[in-house]
Amino acid sequence: MKFITVKTYSYEKGDIKHRYAGHSTYGYSNMQLTVSNIPNDKGQILVATKSGQWAKVKAEKGKIETTIKDVPDGKGTIYVFHDENGNGQLDEKDNIPMEYCAFGDYELSKSNSKVDIELIYVPDKMKGHDRQAD
Repeated sequence: MKFITVKTYSYEKGDIKHRYAGHSTYGYSNMQLTVSNIPNDKGQILVATKSGQWAKVKAEKGKIETTIKDVPDGKGTIYVFHDENGNGQLDEKDNIPMEYCAFGDYELSKSNSKVDIELIYVPDKMKGHDRQAD
């Protein structure tokens, strides 16, 4: 855990005076991640947080659970996809993801380290939602 003390200075009667402004605590937690709606056990599940932590887990049909260590406490974003063919990238066609994927925001703390995310297959979600010109 890191502690940061913020100091401010004020100018008063020609003297610089130190004034305590407070402190902030930046902690790290181990995220307990559950990824659901995995269509099969081919390939791997790739996970990354916006703050730089990542994990690679063998895919299992249904759901997987894994721990991502040393994730900064507070708000963040997580990106997950089922790399079914094992090529290490989210396959796309016409800029549309062709593998199950998801992203979402979370808020992590020592008392709240569980994050659940459900994968979706974007082409299924787009059926009947053709783009219309403005």
